[in-house]
Amino acid sequence: KVLAALLLTNRASSLIYFGQEIGLAAPAMQWGTPIVPTPAHARRSLHPAPANDPVSVAAQDANPASLLSWYRQLSALHHSNQTLESAPATVFDHDAQNVLAWVRKPSDASLKNPAVVVVCNLSAQPAHLSLKDDMQKIHLKGNFLRTILRSDNGMGPMSLDSMTIPPYSVYIGQLRY
Repeated sequence: KVLAALLLTNRASSLIYFGQEIGLAAPAMQWGTPIVPTPAHARRSLHPAPANDPVSVAAQDANPASLLSWYRQLSALHHSNQTLESAPATVFDHDAQNVLAWVRKPSDASLKNPAVVVVCNLSAQPAHLSLKDDMQKIHLKGNFLRTILRSDNGMGPMSLDSMTIPPYSVYIGQLRY
């Protein structure tokens, strides 16, 4: 889910490999070596995975916390949020906490056009951090983040003074006053 957030919260077009959105990992590509279909490939394409297979589209489609649902939510957010689609990014230094955090700040940031903050915990431990000083350094005012999307089950706004991001989780929020 962290990788998906990195891909779909930037201004660039994202390249997603076939099956990546359901957690399938393909072996390294070998350019120039043709893949010769075998009877096993044919059987697999004729008989889709059962609905209870956790890597099947059917199983993930029914689960709102699945990787497929996360990709769909991120894609919809990327296409509907003008700030994520076009505003430049400023990355904050939180390497000591194993956190990658950045803000997408529109040139006319305001209450109606707020900055968007993305925080990714890249570790197996909860990350505790403050973004208050980071926001002040780039002349953004605000006290909390209104949650737009998050990969864990948490709810509600996040305080800029002190936040905790669960292991390997993503938080996306709008800066609010």
